[in-house]
Amino acid sequence: MEVINPFVGTAYTDALWANMIVNLRGEAWKDVRSTFSPIFTSGKMKVMMHHINRISANLVEAVGDGVGGREIDAKLIFQTFSLDALATCAFGVDVGGFRYGNMILMSVREKCKVLHLLCM
Repeated sequence: MEVINPFVGTAYTDALWANMIVNLRGEAWKDVRSTFSPIFTSGKMKVMMHHINRISANLVEAVGDGVGGREIDAKLIFQTFSLDALATCAFGVDVGGFRYGNMILMSVREKCKVLHLLCM
């Protein structure tokens, strides 16, 4: 598989960055903000924090495995944390990335990489 340099911009990635909320101004910013504001109410954030705290405990346990001189794959551990937190908060699904090695979401991630390459 071809190695992709994430620091080299393409027309596709430049368009994605340009449409992120931190880069928007004026009416475009107002439209995106009005869409996302109901998603991140204080009540919903409190529920999300419960899930993130639970997943963080799994993260601490996984990092703790490296104590005592054993090597850990930090990139894989934080990918697992990110995907678990996203799946739990956004979809209400506990995929058990730390328990099952994140097989489900990592396979989806790989398929998305291939799809991204095909769309370029």
